Amino acid sequence: LANALVGARDKVEPMVAERNYAEALNELADLKEPVDRFFDDVMVMVDDAALKKNRLALLTQLLQSFRRVADFSRIQA
Repeated sequence: LANALVGARDKVEPMVAERNYAEALNELADLKEPVDRFFDDVMVMVDDAALKKNRLALLTQLLQSFRRVADFSRIQA
């Protein structure tokens, strides 16, 4: 997930700079498979504090990447 996130951010940053949010969001959507694999294969809330902190930081980076593209709090069901 970490490698996929870095690759996606490298592609998304120029799109965000150009305000091409739809294309940026489509690029971030490609992270679905690595994110799914992460949650299927990785226990985030482990006893090892350093490992837990690292995994939570990775998820925070993922969230921040999406927040640069869209404000999901404004979506209404």
